[in-house]
Amino acid sequence: MRLSSVLISISSVALAMAAGASAEELTGPRNYAQAGLGVFTVADDDVTFRNGGTTTNDTGVSIAANALVGRQLTKYFSVEGDLGVYAASWDGFDNGAIVFVCDDDDDCLDPTITTLSLTVNGVLSAPMDAKFRPYVGVGGGFMRTSYNLDDVDADNGFGYLIKAGADVPIAGNLRVGLQYTYLGAPEVEFADGFATFDVAGSAVTATVATRF
Repeated sequence: MRLSSVLISISSVALAMAAGASAEELTGPRNYAQAGLGVFTVADDDVTFRNGGTTTNDTGVSIAANALVGRQLTKYFSVEGDLGVYAASWDGFDNGAIVFVCDDDDDCLDPTITTLSLTVNGVLSAPMDAKFRPYVGVGGGFMRTSYNLDDVDADNGFGYLIKAGADVPIAGNLRVGLQYTYLGAPEVEFADGFATFDVAGSAVTATVATRF
């Protein structure tokens, strides 16, 4: 509920600014590219066993990175192709309920949950040339989630993302900003379905974008 409330509030701000802008035709470049770099953490740290039991999977903050290209279809709406990598550190189980085998002993010392995402996004924003441009977007597509551990199966499937952010111009068509992304990634399975782990999570990234 809290996430929904935040996104609704930000969406309302973006819509209000868009509604207050002039209805003139699109001007300037309609294509753009954006890159982001920041941090990611998994939202749910519970592991569910086949029999319905659970244990706690301690996770920590790691890296989020993405790159996208987009095209402005109207003054306030764009479509994007987005490639992202979201990683969270995994600190093990509280009660030692599961023990894994690693290809490399170093992996067991520093296991990582990684999701590769390739999505198509729809984005509602204030005009591209606004002095302050808030935006919200949703996307869906292919995601691959894996651990760097032998006993954890990589999971390919459909995933989604919800994002909200804002940017400002710094020079010419170059803009910088901040973005929040909720990543709805597929679950991963331990030991052929013995247990599953929800790897959906949140990322906060600094962004840089340019129009062309």
